[in-house]
Amino acid sequence: MNCIECQRCCKWGHAVLSDDDIESISNHLHLSTASFIDQYVDTDIKLAHGVIAIRSDLNSSGCVFLTNDGCSIYEVRPTKCATFPRTEHLDAELSTICHIARDMELENLATRVRNCIKTSAFRFRGDVGYGIDYKLNKYFFLDEIGSLAVNDIICKGFVDIANIASTYGVKESIVSEDIALFLRQFIDNNSPNDPIRECHNDESFFSYFTEKKIPLSATIEVTEACNEDCIHCYRPSPKREAWSIDLFTRTCVELSQLGCLQIDFTGGEPFLKKGFIDYLKIADSHGFIVSILTNATLIDDDAIQVLKNIKVRTIYVSLYSDTADVHDAITRLPGSFDNTLSTLKKLAKNNIPVFINAPIMAANKDSTAGIKKLADEIGLDVKFAYKITPSYNKLIQTKNINVFSKQELMKNISDPTVALYSELIELKKAGQTITKDRVRSCDAGFRSITISPEGDIIPCTALRLGCGNITEDNLSTLWAENMNMLYWREKGSLVKDECKSCSSYDFCEPCPAGYFAEHNSLDGIDETTCGFGKIFNSCVTCS
Repeated sequence: MNCIECQRCCKWGHAVLSDDDIESISNHLHLSTASFIDQYVDTDIKLAHGVIAIRSDLNSSGCVFLTNDGCSIYEVRPTKCATFPRTEHLDAELSTICHIARDMELENLATRVRNCIKTSAFRFRGDVGYGIDYKLNKYFFLDEIGSLAVNDIICKGFVDIANIASTYGVKESIVSEDIALFLRQFIDNNSPNDPIRECHNDESFFSYFTEKKIPLSATIEVTEACNEDCIHCYRPSPKREAWSIDLFTRTCVELSQLGCLQIDFTGGEPFLKKGFIDYLKIADSHGFIVSILTNATLIDDDAIQVLKNIKVRTIYVSLYSDTADVHDAITRLPGSFDNTLSTLKKLAKNNIPVFINAPIMAANKDSTAGIKKLADEIGLDVKFAYKITPSYNKLIQTKNINVFSKQELMKNISDPTVALYSELIELKKAGQTITKDRVRSCDAGFRSITISPEGDIIPCTALRLGCGNITEDNLSTLWAENMNMLYWREKGSLVKDECKSCSSYDFCEPCPAGYFAEHNSLDGIDETTCGFGKIFNSCVTCS
């Protein structure tokens, strides 16, 4: 059988050599047999199995003799190269050592993949696999063979070739070749026919989960309790909390079955929850990536050590100023600024991904430049938010502390230190919008889910539309069948016709949460959101 020069075998690597092969190639390269073996033979395979095989460069193309122009020793290529992977055409001894080399290659590749997936999370549904590399912030889909391989590596530590071959009725040699090809592509992620379909445009990834109604992320509100008393907090009054270790463990299992990849912990202040560190460990043990929204005043050294050992995507820390008097006046907790700042520096020093959230209101409207400068000094990114969500506690009025105006926004848009909404400004210059052809206000309740401290399912933390309780029914049933959830998906989430016809719609995010907080209805338009959209659009147009 002649090699068809497809280079698939070459990239698979580890060509096994007979004595005749060694002599022919050594002569062709003008090397002694000993020198050839020293330079080109894989010592790991030789020591482990006594097999002579050409070294494979796992970091590049495969076989060390494979170049951009093809095989550099094609005229004297090994016997195996002309017949592989159909090793039944070889004599029994050579066929056996081919299988040994193949298994060794798969073991080496699987080890490298195990290292790669330390920064990734995966889920597998039917013949589709998907995941995220949270360090690189890359989403991707896996084809069927890739899903099988990665799932085996995660669950068993190796690829179970025999089981896959038996399941699909395919010869092990063919399965091995396909798996090895996939594992190489997984490591390199640069093949034109890559079974790892990376989604550079997040929308191409997210739309799949919106359509399939798979909750890619889940926000878990572990407690209503908080050690701060922020003047802008929209949270409802504290009630009975349902979360326990047993309930959370059960919820992790159900979320995993639904296809969830990420758990976002929030509160209140999550680090006030008794046993919260155990919640983090349980989430990690079920394969979830974790994010935490916190004021960072209660994160001690023990907690930092745990955060270093689990899959943390981001720690979101609220910071309101670069000075203690302004920050502490907003949190109404003396000393909170110093505690938060100290923890921010510790998190950054320990290479834990951390991000600053900075809501801007009347009390800190002159702090934006200072916050940005402080974030730059620590080496952190910061996001400013000018729209304050109306409070669900009717005794607390948060609308009147909104400070956005055209003058205020333009000041921070034009200030190069702050460069507010610079990415959106670039979108406008490129003739693009932030809403595109949006028919829904958002995808909450489609590809994300929130569970309150009481166990209530709600679309998101701001939109507290009760959709059943996990202490009374299982999560998957509520997600699929709850009447309020179905109403939200079919009607409540749709953008109002009045919004679609508005001249500011292209740069507005028509969130219904504010109106629902004030009127317990999804039928109206929130005047705060609407006002912000119109002012922001005028600023973008003028910039």
